[in-house]
Amino acid sequence: FHYEHPHLMVSLGYALLGLILIPISTMTLEENVTIQKVSFFIMVLITFEFLWQFNQQGLDNGELPAFGGNYSHVVGSIIFNYAFACFIPSWLNEKKPDVSVNVSIWVSTISSTVLYILIGTMGALSYPRAPGNFLSAAANQCSPTVTRISAFVFAFGMIGLGVPFNSIVTRYSLQVGRACGPRWALFWSVAFPWGISWLFYGDGMLGELVSWTGDLDIGPLNFLLPLLAALTSLGVVGFSVNWMSASVAPLRDDVVYASGEAAPKQQKHLRHSMSIASVYDGDDLANERTVVDPLPGGLNGFYRPIATLTVVVLVSLMMLSIASHSRHMLYELFLRA
Repeated sequence: FHYEHPHLMVSLGYALLGLILIPISTMTLEENVTIQKVSFFIMVLITFEFLWQFNQQGLDNGELPAFGGNYSHVVGSIIFNYAFACFIPSWLNEKKPDVSVNVSIWVSTISSTVLYILIGTMGALSYPRAPGNFLSAAANQCSPTVTRISAFVFAFGMIGLGVPFNSIVTRYSLQVGRACGPRWALFWSVAFPWGISWLFYGDGMLGELVSWTGDLDIGPLNFLLPLLAALTSLGVVGFSVNWMSASVAPLRDDVVYASGEAAPKQQKHLRHSMSIASVYDGDDLANERTVVDPLPGGLNGFYRPIATLTVVVLVSLMMLSIASHSRHMLYELFLRA
């Protein structure tokens, strides 16, 4: 269905995907488990098929530069691909008791990172002039039949079947957070995205949307806010570069204010953002063990410094990405003018 604007259209494929995926989006996570397992095995099989195709194509067709010339879409896209922190609470409510949280998160994240690196490196070496969306090159008539089929299956089995999962988790979050009732949660998580996403079909608008939402929305929600919440739970009340000081002040029960009142007991737990936990400090919240220990045992004492430095690095990367993206966008607008 084509409208007057050449970049606004609703394709037959879009309509068919909606007919298939919208009913799946109304399921519960438990009902959707089998579909996600199928999607996972599709991803593994087709990823290795792509790696085989890269090797057959030849890994010496192009050079792999250490640095690129345009980073406007890089950080936002990477953040978008790792944006699963907001899904973890829903998964924790649905998983079986014997499933290890740490093993699941660490293994899936590390294996995904390895596959990202392999796909990116080998793909760049074998397809030096590939478009921004590699699936377009893989589905090209010059590719072998099995690779072309794999590209179409990957688009539906991996990307397409991931849409209902996102819709289900969004619906859960809206209802549990009491942002709206079941009907409005269904509308905002299913009907609204399908109703407007066709507007971003052409002219690279989808890539722009992914990049901007990664920097301004998904990054803060999935990375910065959870880290800040973790630091707050560990007694951090402000940022500092002081590595040696163990506490904000010598706060004890016998500290007396000018008014003559004793310091509240909870102030014993206050710490600098860079303070290292001592195993002998029973008041340090970083020494308390929980069901989920995000760091290996030997690094638990460095929880606050690692989280603080991660926040600083993420904020710096996001600001650089926003600046690069804005400069690139203004430059294109200037050329068009």
